[in-house]
Amino acid sequence: MLAKLGVTPMEIGISLVSALEDKDMYMADILDIDTDKFIAQIRQAYTDALKLGVEREIMTLEVTEYLLAKAERDAKALEAYTLSSQKGAGK
Repeated sequence: MLAKLGVTPMEIGISLVSALEDKDMYMADILDIDTDKFIAQIRQAYTDALKLGVEREIMTLEVTEYLLAKAERDAKALEAYTLSSQKGAGK
């Protein structure tokens, strides 16, 4: 929708040389972060939170969607097992 209006995404950044907090000065080498590593940590935190939510049945949107999909898969597997058992018993 935004592309139709000519709005395109762009990356904006800032080169931080130093930061001052109270009487403490932090230089760029202390403030610099590895963005790929940081994004990987955020993804891992999301995965861990989802696992915890599923384990403890904490009903968030993501956990509910996961549990419903799992219930559907389990139901289909049970149906397939039941049908194959009935066919085997009929022979």
